[in-house]
Amino acid sequence: MLATTVYKEKDTLWLGIATGILLFVILGHFATVVINWISTMVVKPKPLPKLDFSGKIPDIYSAVVAVPCLISSKAGIEELVSDLEVRYLSNPQKNLYYCLLTDFADAPREKMPQDDELLAYVQEEIHLLNKKYARENDTDRFFLCIARVSGIKRKGMDEL
Repeated sequence: MLATTVYKEKDTLWLGIATGILLFVILGHFATVVINWISTMVVKPKPLPKLDFSGKIPDIYSAVVAVPCLISSKAGIEELVSDLEVRYLSNPQKNLYYCLLTDFADAPREKMPQDDELLAYVQEEIHLLNKKYARENDTDRFFLCIARVSGIKRKGMDEL
């Protein structure tokens, strides 16, 4: 209404269109604020269900903290294992396990010359970590999963 009045008074189409757009934005924002406020008054909040594991994790709720990572060097492996140990030390619960979910760096072939050496090294580091934090009648705390699958074409960032 205001936009048509402005157009009739001044006889300039662009001023009427600009006024209409400005009013549309302002009134749209005001309407959104009012609807959000009314909806918070009408809909009462409901607490989400939760489990309290602050004391301990029951056997039925055993969990694995899986850390996805790439293996490319011995220094990188040492850092990954050290970070895994820090995660364990920050939460050493009975039914919480830790896993390096690893893959080798991209390569032209499924099997590369340094793979066996890196694999043996990371397996030894995980074994030493399990030995260091072994408890009587307890299973291993730290695990390792490795897989390099050949023949899968992954899109690079430039292909997306």
